[in-house]
This record gives sequence, C-alpha cells and structure tokens, in this order.
Amino acid sequence: MKHVVFYNLPNAGASIVMPVLEEFAKAAGCEFFSGPTELEKLAADVAAGKRAFHWTHSGPELFGDFVARDDFRFICLTRDPRDVLVSHVKDAIHRGLCDEDKTEIELYLEYVDKESNFLDLFDDANSWRALEQANVMNLTFEELKRNIPAGLRRILDFAEVPATDAALQESCARHSFEKVTQRRRGQMGETVRTQYMFRKGISGDWANQFDGDVALKFHKGLGGVMRQWDYESNGEWARTHARYKSAAEIPRGKNWATCSANETSTLYKHDQPTHYLPHREQSQLGFAKSAAKLVDYSADHNNFEVLVKFDTCDPKVPDYLPQLKNYPFAVKHIVEPRGRGYIDIHIGYTRAMMLADDRSIVMGAFADDFVVTQPNWDTTVLAETTHFEDDIYMIHQRPHPCFYRPHFNEQPFYPHYNLDHMDALAIIDEGPFWSRKAA
Repeated sequence: MKHVVFYNLPNAGASIVMPVLEEFAKAAGCEFFSGPTELEKLAADVAAGKRAFHWTHSGPELFGDFVARDDFRFICLTRDPRDVLVSHVKDAIHRGLCDEDKTEIELYLEYVDKESNFLDLFDDANSWRALEQANVMNLTFEELKRNIPAGLRRILDFAEVPATDAALQESCARHSFEKVTQRRRGQMGETVRTQYMFRKGISGDWANQFDGDVALKFHKGLGGVMRQWDYESNGEWARTHARYKSAAEIPRGKNWATCSANETSTLYKHDQPTHYLPHREQSQLGFAKSAAKLVDYSADHNNFEVLVKFDTCDPKVPDYLPQLKNYPFAVKHIVEPRGRGYIDIHIGYTRAMMLADDRSIVMGAFADDFVVTQPNWDTTVLAETTHFEDDIYMIHQRPHPCFYRPHFNEQPFYPHYNLDHMDALAIIDEGPFWSRKAA
C-alpha cells in the first residue's frame, strides 16, 4: 500500500470512512497512524521508511512535497456545507462547548458570521477539491452514502490497500450507522459520540434546522462555495426556504402533503417535491426502493405520510407488511384486489386517499417505480403551496409539455406552469401534485 492521508471537512461524515480504512490499513501492515494534530509524526514516520497513515483536517499546503509524491495517496471527503454547519453546531452543543444561554438558531447565525472561524474550514476544503492529480481522490458524503461498500472499495483500491469483498462487507456492516446507534438512518435518537459523532446519518437535515434568517445569511457567507461545489446554482434555495419557514399559511403541525401511487401492484401516498421530483426507474423492488429514497432525501419525516395499496394476489405482501413500522415516517396501507389493472387505477387512488391524515394540504399520485432524486423535496413542495390564495392548484414536476421549453436538456424540471401551453393539456404528467381542495 501507499502512504495514505485522509482529509475530511470537519463533520463531513468521517465515521463512514475512517474505521474501515484504518482497519484494513493496519491489516496490510501499516501500524503508524497519526491524527489531525500529529503532522510531525507523519513526516518522521515517512523519513524513517515506515508506511504511514495520517488523518487530517488541514489543507494540502501543510503537506509540502508529499502532495506531489507518487507513493502518497490523498483521499478528501467533503459534504453539503449546510449539513456541515448543522452537525458542527449539534456536536458542539452535545460536547458542552457552546454558550448554554444561546439558542440553536443563534448559534447557526453566529457560526456563519463573516468573522467566524467556521468559514475558514471551507478554504482548506476548496484547496483539496482544486487538486486535479492522479494521487488525489475527491468524493462527497452524499455520493459515498448511496452505496457505502462500493465507495469504500473505490477508496481502498485507490490507496492500494488490500481487502476481500466479503471482509469489506462485514467491516462496513460492523461500523455502520445502524450498528453503532441501533436505529435506522433518519430516525430520531440520542447522539452517539465515540471517536466520531453519530446523529441522524442523512443528507439534507439542514432544511429541518434552519429558519429563514439562517438560510439567507448562510447563502450570503457561503453561497460561492455552494455554487462552486454544485450544491446550488443560485440563491433561490435560501429564498424558497425563507418563504416556506415564514409562510403563515402553513403553521407548524400542518406541514403535510399527500401523494398516492398506483400502477399495477402498489399505491403509495407521500409528498414529493414537484419540480425536482422523482424520475421513473424500472425496478422489481417497488415500494421498498421508493421508501428508502424518502428516508434519505426528506428534510423532515414528520412533514408527510405514505399510503400504500397492496394487491391481494401479491404473495410477498404478508411478509412485507411488518416492515412498514420501521420507517421513520408514517405509513398506512390497504390490501385489496388488483382489479383490471390500469383501467381501475382510479379506484386504488380513491381508496388510498380515504386514509389521508386530516392535516394533509397537498396530494400527489405516483407509481412504485418512482424514486425521489433531490434532497428536501418535502419542504420544496410545501413552499410552493403558499402561492395560491384560493388553495386550488396543480403543481407539475415537469413542463407541460416539456418540448415547448428552450434549454430543456440543461434544465429539465421547473415548478411554474405556463398558460401558453394550454393546448397541450392532453399530454399526461405522471407525477403532479394537487391541493387537497382541488383533489
């Protein structure tokens, strides 16, 4: 193996990588580990001819000539800066490092102030991300979390650290969020702090924590980083979030949207963000795969419920039903005859909608091969519902029809309906949202 240096932006998800990487590095004969404050030890180990493994939060300039050496491998992990701030503040509170008289919102505002040292963390991260050379691997928490064993396999192969697939799978399971915390990602629970912090293990939780002032101030301080790292193309996310959080039309406790999905075997109801929303993805996993995406991409699992219609002719249903209680959002279901398939799809929708919570204000219908692809879809949808005084509206996940709009390939989805397209209403939108009053 090579000398390995693992950099992570603080609170960017090192708990996914470090335990597994360290375990296999030691198994490969590397017993010379140095931590973030032991840069001199790394230099001494390398000078002594020892195979070294170093974990750091520092920028590449501190590693001097090492950065250009072919016997070094640098692995750099970053994360959505908004989620970094949330984890940073939550960790500081958990460790008793903050002024107890300040609210969490006040701490967020303080951390993103231009005088705060917090903003300096992103200078080091930018320096690593700017390195385009063969011995540097840059990756994000979000892409790594989609398939942790596959992501760790890429890292180990890059660092030339040997590991069998079976051993890697076992190690990932042993060090997983679920194993350490004894709960699913996204489920509420006590923060667990070992050498690392385990809180929720999801992306996009910033939308549940930020108020409008924090979002706007965050954009002012770190908007450039957000654009440079391709998390947001402009400041619309902050303005939308501020509008949602300040909307009197949606008081806390009524942040509900309802969707239902039915094709041939499954009907589920959940809020999804209309303009970014899910794409069609053919799969035999059905609802389980769709629900897994809801776990990962929702801002607040209390914002929505999921309604599922199962077919009586599906032999897998009895074994699957007990699993519904394990999701961090509310799931209701019915098991009824399939009928004539698509011809009777309206019956399935109507029957499922009868289970809707009284707080639901927006509803949508989706098949079980839809998956959410954008973080914070729930708050995005709910923000769009504030624009209609009569509470009668339809929100499209795509233009109607899409081919009328210039630059469709670059910007495939948007939430705004164009009255010039009235002549094309016959073209089906397979994933719209309706206000409950309209539905």
